[in-house]
Amino acid sequence: MALLLVGVMAFSGCEIPIFHQTVEANKKADEVKAVFAEVDTATKGAFTLSQEVKDDALTNSVMKNNLDEVEKKTEELDEVKVKLEKTSATLNSAKSLRLSAKYQNYIKALDEARAKRLEALNAAQDLLFESENLSSAIVKYYSAINRLEQVATKMGEMPEVTFDNPDTIKQAKTILGEVSVGTKETQTEFNEAATAVNAEVFTKLRDTAADLGNMADAADKLVTIYESLLTAAINGDEQGFVNAYNQLPVQLEILVASLEKFGNSFPYDLIDNNNDLTTKAQNQIETWKDENFKDPTSQYQESETGVTEADKKAADIKK
Repeated sequence: MALLLVGVMAFSGCEIPIFHQTVEANKKADEVKAVFAEVDTATKGAFTLSQEVKDDALTNSVMKNNLDEVEKKTEELDEVKVKLEKTSATLNSAKSLRLSAKYQNYIKALDEARAKRLEALNAAQDLLFESENLSSAIVKYYSAINRLEQVATKMGEMPEVTFDNPDTIKQAKTILGEVSVGTKETQTEFNEAATAVNAEVFTKLRDTAADLGNMADAADKLVTIYESLLTAAINGDEQGFVNAYNQLPVQLEILVASLEKFGNSFPYDLIDNNNDLTTKAQNQIETWKDENFKDPTSQYQESETGVTEADKKAADIKK
């Protein structure tokens, strides 16, 4: 009877607590593995998307759609990364439970699988970053070219101003304001395209667009002059009108000269008559893609192999 009592006490004091704590550990492990499944889906989806973006046509419509998809996938990865990072605390709490040596090794294996998933997720984020760069560079390029054509159209609409017709002065002033804004935005977008993808086609456009800055400055000064012309015309101040009018030639000359300089240095060998990228320009971008997608792609693939191995190790221990 005494021996039986000792056995019951040992069972009550040791086996039951271990059983309960193993049940608790199983819950935590299942919670972690559910996050793993969510991370795997998001990470693989991000990798697939990055490869599609890399191989897609370098057109505005395609890359604009890709940019939207990349932004959505980036948000998704950010969300699952937070969940994955929280699993570290969950596994640490499991390690603190009273568990068998085998189960402790299982928890450690899950922690290794978590670390490998974090590596894969980071590599997928890097690939999405490059995908966003590529997509945005193409979108910014086409937007800048579009603005440039609008600026040229606006300049062709400049009216002949007269003292007796203030409306012509208002129209000219409005057009020059739009020219200034348009050239500044064009320059900004060429700069942003080159920052995103430093292929020669974009860096040349960025450097050439410096002349647009001079053009915008001249347009701003012309707006001020036309404001003076308008004030003089409204007030019937002929001498004031003449004085302001005499300031026009210098700024007009700077504006036209800047536009001509931009045109002379424009990389026509990289942009065709439809404003699309020539084969030479596309080859430059292909080189950029090879250089910038290579390392994160390799890192992702290596990490995915590590995830598979870590999962197998954990499964083998759990058997």
